[in-house]
Amino acid sequence: MQLFFLMEGGTMLVLGRKQGEAVIIGDRTEVLVKEIRGNKVKLAINAPQWIKIDRKEVWLKLAETKEEQS
Repeated sequence: MQLFFLMEGGTMLVLGRKQGEAVIIGDRTEVLVKEIRGNKVKLAINAPQWIKIDRKEVWLKLAETKEEQS
């Protein structure tokens, strides 16, 4: 387990997980390592419906679009 300090003042926890293992975020979000093949990892995320989940590249594109519309 490693901790990295982020510029915004928070921290980033770095964990190693094997296939079939999971991490819990808060009280209601589980991230399960579903499959590992070569350099690709398939994740299964179980979270409340009101929590929005996006791949980072999708989130960045949406944020860019919102900024352009402002």
